[in-house]
Amino acid sequence: MQQLSEEQARLRRLRSRLQGTIRPSTNTTRSSWRITVTRAPFDITEPSLPRRTSARLRSALCTEPSTPAPTALAGDSNAMANASEGDLNNVNAHHQSFVAPTSRVYKAVQQVSIEDLFFFPDFEPVPEPDRKESLSENELQGIKAVFTKDYAPGLDEFMETDWYSRHGLGKLLQNESLARTFAHMISQFKTVPGNDSTGLTRVRSLEVKVVWQLFCLCRVPPPPTNDAGPPPADLHQPIEVVKRLEVFRTLNTGHFADSNPTMEIRYDTQLGRDKYFQIEFWRLVGEFISTRPSDDPTISQKLERNLYDARSILYMLENRDVLYSVMIARHVGPKIAEFPDRTEPPQDSNPENAFTKLYIAKKFIENESQGQGTTQPVQRCCDTAMRSWMMWR
Repeated sequence: MQQLSEEQARLRRLRSRLQGTIRPSTNTTRSSWRITVTRAPFDITEPSLPRRTSARLRSALCTEPSTPAPTALAGDSNAMANASEGDLNNVNAHHQSFVAPTSRVYKAVQQVSIEDLFFFPDFEPVPEPDRKESLSENELQGIKAVFTKDYAPGLDEFMETDWYSRHGLGKLLQNESLARTFAHMISQFKTVPGNDSTGLTRVRSLEVKVVWQLFCLCRVPPPPTNDAGPPPADLHQPIEVVKRLEVFRTLNTGHFADSNPTMEIRYDTQLGRDKYFQIEFWRLVGEFISTRPSDDPTISQKLERNLYDARSILYMLENRDVLYSVMIARHVGPKIAEFPDRTEPPQDSNPENAFTKLYIAKKFIENESQGQGTTQPVQRCCDTAMRSWMMWR
């Protein structure tokens, strides 16, 4: 009943926005992975500040590296990796050893396709009508309003970019198939009764599919030209967003990359401090998905160090909390026989215990999925994470 009421509330908000009666609200989220200045265990109940807090407030509540951002992280990938590792040494000075779970030894995560994650929890998305006619003006206006208010900001925040707000709507309207699907989703938001639990779940599955396709707008090729030559390069297709999307897909589907996709990105020589740690966080996620786990202690230590480094620069950003939680579940979950069906509150209060980390990660993703996520994209991304866990069984 709680899940159904949350879905009803979400639909009411969306319907109200379609009617122009309310504006998007500024919400806060709960950060399960905050690290305090005293290196105290992270708190699973204390609400965090808003997703992007002031520098003064962040410095008062969170430990951040005091070293300035490096000034030579241009194109050379090895130089960037070395510089970022050195810059984080101060952050990790009090690194605690990661307590390995004892339930079972490493077992490979089930690899799935991204399309397998559109069925939430096991319901297929609402089928789309076989439609050939063009969208009406009212439908186009609805697409513009809903995408601009409810989806583009969330897509940007998750990928730490502004590409979707600047170019996403144009790309969406150029993609007639996706635009029709988006319009169909809006119509379902308006028409599915609030007491139809199956209908609501199937609409939710449709939204999962649409959110993924919206993410993929950044890699849509430019339309062909009329002449026989190759089409011009799409200047609005940034390599950074494409590679981060590749990292997220690989992380969520249980696959591994042959090499770190983020290391293919070239950056300017001068980077601000926030941008530097943004790059570093995504580099660490890319390093995680390109390291194949095994029972080799050296590999395990490398992955655990990678997780700790990523946790050290979450900075109360919601997307990083989500990605880190998915990393924890992927790293620890296969070692816990009861996961994901029965993950009870841990008896051991040690915050470095792997089972404690897994419990917090699972609860955080579930809560984000069920309405605590501050945007539609982040909620649906958490749905895909939960669906991937279900497919491990």
